[in-house]
Amino acid sequence: MQKAIEILEEGIKFNPDYLDFYTTLGDIYIKQKNFDKATYYYEQSLEIDANYTYVLDNLGYIYDVQGIWDKAIEYFVKSLNIEPNNIYALERLSNIYWYRLRKYDDAIPLIQKIIFLEPQNKQAYFDLGEVYKEKGDYDNAIIYYKKYKTFEPNSAYVNLQLGEVYEQNKNTQEAIKLLLLSINQFNTDLKNPEIANNPGYLKEYYYECLLEISTIYITQQKNKEMISIYEQQINDFPNDGRLYAELGNFYVRINEPEPDKTTLLNKKACSLGYKITCH
Repeated sequence: MQKAIEILEEGIKFNPDYLDFYTTLGDIYIKQKNFDKATYYYEQSLEIDANYTYVLDNLGYIYDVQGIWDKAIEYFVKSLNIEPNNIYALERLSNIYWYRLRKYDDAIPLIQKIIFLEPQNKQAYFDLGEVYKEKGDYDNAIIYYKKYKTFEPNSAYVNLQLGEVYEQNKNTQEAIKLLLLSINQFNTDLKNPEIANNPGYLKEYYYECLLEISTIYITQQKNKEMISIYEQQINDFPNDGRLYAELGNFYVRINEPEPDKTTLLNKKACSLGYKITCH
């Protein structure tokens, strides 16, 4: 790669107006995460062609990943002024607005435009569901999460989000239905050896789902039903220390009159390596 850099830098000396020398050097440095040099060469290329959206997008990306969002916005907006249907810029800019800056009303029309341009873009439906949920517009969140489910009907995560939204919307019956569906799907996914070896955030969402439905069941005084769910999960994943701790915590939340149950569960969690205060 160093040899290619030297050749390109030499080429600039002989032909300083040749655009591809600068963009190629920018590409090399961005792959190396040398953002200062990538920025320098991309900006040099804009001196030759200020309307090169590829370069504007890459500069937007560089500032985005560095958390310099005002500059990232500046470049993505410039790109979209030149190429209004630029999906990449629409996606990156909308993500900055809603996920980074919580400017939901700025993000919504951008995501809606993505859907208009690419009706099969399932991620856009998901993102719009997330935006509306964060904004507290639960009716629209339900609409777009359900549209996403037409692409991914077995998504445990989206069922979890829908369950939470229905609970916020005071439709507890539908919330329970979706949360139970989500738990079953998480359970199935986590039994898949490929996923089990590297579950990533999947397990955190699984625990979140259990906590969400346990909160509903406590208000409905369905403690036995929830204990049964925890015990089934422990039966399926007997080496998951956190499940024992979560069941122990559930006993605390329902004021279980036999504290030994919580103590024994916490000791089991500790024996399996789950970090919790054990006595």
